[in-house]
Order: sequence, then C-alpha cells, then structure tokens
Amino acid sequence: MNYTGTFDCSKVFANISTSTNTSTNANPFTNDEMSYITWVQPVYQCSCKQGYEGNPYLLRGCPDFDECKEIESVVENGETRNYYKFCDSADTVCINTDGGFYCSKYVIDPPIKSKITMVVLDLQWRTGQHFQS
Repeated sequence: MNYTGTFDCSKVFANISTSTNTSTNANPFTNDEMSYITWVQPVYQCSCKQGYEGNPYLLRGCPDFDECKEIESVVENGETRNYYKFCDSADTVCINTDGGFYCSKYVIDPPIKSKITMVVLDLQWRTGQHFQS
C-alpha cells in the first residue's frame, strides 16, 4: 500500500490508473525535486513539476525544460524579428534557470578595444651575453 511520503515515482513498474477521481485534499510532495505525486483514487499518480518534462516514473526522469529554446519569428513593418516565446519583447533576452526562466532587458555594451603591449628585452643587453636562436 502507498502512504503519503513513502511512495517513490522512480520505483513504479506497474501501470497506474488514469481515474479522474482526484482527491480534493491531496498533498503533492517533492520526489527528487523534479516531480510530484498526487493521490488519484485508488492509487498515486506521478507527474513532472512545471518547468520540467519527461518520464516521472524514472529516477531523475524529469529534466529541466529549456523555455529559452522556443523562438517565434514575427514580421513587423516588413522586417522579421525573433522573439523568445515566453518573453514579451524582442528587446529582452531569455535566461533559462533550473525549472524556470526569466526575461531581462537586452544589454549591449560598446565594443571594448583591447590593446596588447609586448615588451621584448634584448637578452644580450640585459645579461651581457648573446643568445642565438
């Protein structure tokens, strides 16, 4: 028998009933931080948490879903612009996080000019000896 807090989605081998008679006082709890378990009469049913996808019946079977991979192209004034599907503007950048994402203003820094200065010392002058290469 499965008791709340003792059931592990990763250890289920049998098919689980798909009954829609879900208990109203079910308390979902975390299972390897990526899935949760809900009491569905008469068994527990496993699901991936929001922001994760996969097979909750496998250990670590719900890897992070990368929302930032979803790009939409929109034509505005004859110009095609790419938007992150989950962000509201083409002027933002999508940053994926574990189980979620956030949108941030797109920051473009002016190019930084780097200058490398090399100092070559004449070893003969510094040591009084002449080295041949």
